[in-house]
Amino acid sequence: MNKKIIFIALALLIVILIIFGVYFWQTKKSSPKIDNNIRSEIIFYYGEGCSYCENVEKYIKENKISEKISFESKEVFKNKKNTDDLVDKAEICKIDYASISVPLLFDGSKCYEGDENIIKFFKTKTE
Repeated sequence: MNKKIIFIALALLIVILIIFGVYFWQTKKSSPKIDNNIRSEIIFYYGEGCSYCENVEKYIKENKISEKISFESKEVFKNKKNTDDLVDKAEICKIDYASISVPLLFDGSKCYEGDENIIKFFKTKTE
């Protein structure tokens, strides 16, 4: 009888461990991750017709930022793939879905929102 109780307790413990393992694996799998290969990638998200975005684009052009810093620009109003990418980056930066807006710059680990913050980022990187 004593061996039977020990066997049942061990079996129950194994089942509980498996359930917790699957739960934590799924949680870790679904949480946003920053790929180490992307850390140096800078992405500027903008929307056509956005006046704040135009301020940043004007600054980039006038100061030849694209010649000094490697970055990618992605238009999000007309391109769903770019919009989805913006949402992914905003999630990494813990920006609430309802608060996502452009212009937004992702530097590989941090987001910069608004024209003034993005221009300040570029100024800091090029000085």
